[in-house]
Amino acid sequence: MAQRRVALPMYDFPEIRAATHAFWSRFGDHLRQEGMPDVPHALSTPHDLHALWSDPDLLLAQTCGYPLTHNLCGEAQLIATPHYDVPDADGASYGSAIIVSKDNAIQTLRDAKGKRAVINGRDSNTGMNLFRITLARAGARGAFFQSVLVSGAHRASVKAVIQGEADIAAIDVVSLAHLMRITPSLSERLRVIAMTPKTPGLPFITGARSGAATLRSLQDGVTRVIHEANRSDDLNTLFLKDVSILDHKDYDVITALEHEAIALGYPELA
Repeated sequence: MAQRRVALPMYDFPEIRAATHAFWSRFGDHLRQEGMPDVPHALSTPHDLHALWSDPDLLLAQTCGYPLTHNLCGEAQLIATPHYDVPDADGASYGSAIIVSKDNAIQTLRDAKGKRAVINGRDSNTGMNLFRITLARAGARGAFFQSVLVSGAHRASVKAVIQGEADIAAIDVVSLAHLMRITPSLSERLRVIAMTPKTPGLPFITGARSGAATLRSLQDGVTRVIHEANRSDDLNTLFLKDVSILDHKDYDVITALEHEAIALGYPELA
């Protein structure tokens, strides 16, 4: 049997990539010691995230809650949802900080009407969906912004705001914590004007063909690795401090917030 793919692309900033690989190395070692066959030693680098998430033979990946709740992950099974040791995270749940540049005149969400927004993707919970409901609750309707740029990544959205290519963005608090630690000067160049609601964070998933025994081994493995008595440097670098075993229904809040935005008259972030 060919080795099954493992990828952890969601917070794969180059500056912390070594920690991501070290985390998987210890996780993979645990799985092999427990007798799981064909566990890859190296992480793969996916070019098509939707294909990765929906691969029925996937062993392990991390996905965003929006694709998970919108049938973009096939029949993927939830392994566990990590807890991150960052400001404004609450157990397995967190949201986004809505940011502008330090010298931007925007003070409130209403001030952003007619300005330029940037999002990492239309299928992002933290960059789009939570941004949308926060704006809808603040009164946004119809074409609220002058334009909406799709950057492809939270880091690129932050760059667009700093460089004046956009006025406002929603950045998930885990990405923001990583970027602030990588580039401390960001704290002097950005302002947070609002926080979005919180939803369960980015879960670890496995493919539809993973049996019950494999799923249990993955859940046990990630829990044991994160709960190690002597915390390794990679866990601290990745801000990983705990995990929760959640059910798909725990993610229904994501679609509930989408439906609320639609009911309020703001169905599309625009």
